[in-house]
Amino acid sequence: MVHVRVRQHLDAPPDRVWAVLSDFGAIADWVDDLSESRVVLGEGLQPGTERVCTYVTPVAGQPSIREVVRHVGEREFAYDIPDGLAVYRRGRSHWRVEDAADGCVVHFETELQGGGFLGWLLAGRARRGIRNGIARALEGLEVHANQRDA
Repeated sequence: MVHVRVRQHLDAPPDRVWAVLSDFGAIADWVDDLSESRVVLGEGLQPGTERVCTYVTPVAGQPSIREVVRHVGEREFAYDIPDGLAVYRRGRSHWRVEDAADGCVVHFETELQGGGFLGWLLAGRARRGIRNGIARALEGLEVHANQRDA
């Protein structure tokens, strides 16, 4: 199992950050590791909505990932990764945006399960890769939110 938590301050208004983050089908607009993202079932950010994200460079030979929204709250949502990622059979991720005095704080948490012995061997590398990818994604989120119309 791989579990990663990231908490990052962004110098951007929380409402703008949430507007970008909650546009479920448009994540490729601010995540450089993705060449395309699109909603394939449902619409908007609501339980059951599915998106497919295509990587610029396949992750462990996997060109894309399917994600399904399971929970939406006030400035937070969670989704499942039912088909897994690389050697991991399934996953779950959660995003949350909180107000801060000079911007906002974004929380990201993900858990990948069921990798067996190979997953255990690769867990450290997977954690580093996820943390690095999320750091780049949060930079893109901040830039995109600050470019968004108020």
